[in-house]
Amino acid sequence: MNTYDIHIVQGETFELPIRWYTDSTKATLRDLSSHLARCQVRKTALSDEKVLDFAETGDIGLTNGSASANITLSLSASETAALPAPFKGVYELELQNSIGGVTKVLRGKFIVEPEVVR
Repeated sequence: MNTYDIHIVQGETFELPIRWYTDSTKATLRDLSSHLARCQVRKTALSDEKVLDFAETGDIGLTNGSASANITLSLSASETAALPAPFKGVYELELQNSIGGVTKVLRGKFIVEPEVVR
């Protein structure tokens, strides 16, 4: 699993393309056609309350067979404007395959800064 910190300013469009390869040579993108993606944001890893669930708000896109990213996390400007700010929490992205196996793909800090222009 990789670590990547996400920084968002309220009111801006957010898009994070992620390429997940079959091996370290990065020659072939992994086939995600039978996978389900989940990504949640919480104040801490142990918090019961979700601050953001990309399955409920925003979007987790899975694409196959293209040279572009095969996982994309995105939020519209109005969705980021609704996030609490200032906010510092954590997120985790995982994929579940068709037989129930789970792979943690990415995690890190999730930071939201308040917008100035509104």
